[in-house]
Amino acid sequence: MNIEKIEEEIFENGNRKINIGVRAYAELKLKLTDESNSLGITLSEHCENILITHSSLLDKIKTLMDEVESLKQINTSTKPSISQIDLVRYSKSIQKLHQENSLLKKRIIELNSNLQIYSEPQLLYLFNKVKGKSDKIKTDNGEFNIMYNSPIDVLTALIHSYTI
Repeated sequence: MNIEKIEEEIFENGNRKINIGVRAYAELKLKLTDESNSLGITLSEHCENILITHSSLLDKIKTLMDEVESLKQINTSTKPSISQIDLVRYSKSIQKLHQENSLLKKRIIELNSNLQIYSEPQLLYLFNKVKGKSDKIKTDNGEFNIMYNSPIDVLTALIHSYTI
């Protein structure tokens, strides 16, 4: 479909929703249906939530992948330098580099874990319901305002609204 036809649909329909067609394997439809049922929403709403949050998640994935690539480059650049030096003379430096490498690997695992958290269907559903809105959160330390611009903001609000 070309741009002119899409712009014409937008002009004709205003802010009303329109149908779009998607061809998918039956297994994917079953998976999406199960997810939507567990969230208590329709398949259409669930697919819309996925499409709405898609771009912000892609940005987050790109940022995480860039960080992973940077960490890999740091890791790669340290290996040749270690093999070229006197191991006995620089054993403390080598040990420090191994520790840093270990921390970087843990950071990669943590970033991948965060990616799973931020793409959790219930969090995306909640974000879709409050996207662009602001809220006052009451905490043990007082109140603060939050604007829901990403799924992370929803998670932050949930964490801070929990009182002990």
